[in-house]
Amino acid sequence: MKNKKILKILLFIFVVAILIFGAWYYFVFNQSSQVSQQIPVLASYYNQDYKYSLAIPPDWSGFYSVEEIKKGNTAFVYTGDPKTKVPIFILYVMPTSMWNSQKNSPNSYIYIAENGGNTYLYNLVSADITKNLGQQYKDQFLKMTSEVGDIVKTIKFN
Repeated sequence: MKNKKILKILLFIFVVAILIFGAWYYFVFNQSSQVSQQIPVLASYYNQDYKYSLAIPPDWSGFYSVEEIKKGNTAFVYTGDPKTKVPIFILYVMPTSMWNSQKNSPNSYIYIAENGGNTYLYNLVSADITKNLGQQYKDQFLKMTSEVGDIVKTIKFN
């Protein structure tokens, strides 16, 4: 009889321990998956020549490509519409001395940063360029264009 009582107590302790472990496991792993869903993981673009990176929103994945126009000039191109490719923005790298001689003249460049004797600039493509896109693609393109200002703020130099 004493053994049955000890067995019941041990069984009770075992069940309570399982419940506590299960609650802990659920809390720890459920919380971490919720956090990863709330904080989007950003992709990044890295330029080997000038050693800079940009964080790209995850919803851009599969809808853009990067094309080097010429050394220092990189186009981020919308590829969501299978019928046409449209530039979203172009990032320019030019010697700071060249930029200093041009910056007060009318131009469409928007300043990002200076690093290593170079100035980093970008410009958005005219909204008229969207006329060849279907409406569903146009909306996505315009959303992506609206995010460019935040993207260029993420520039990091290595």
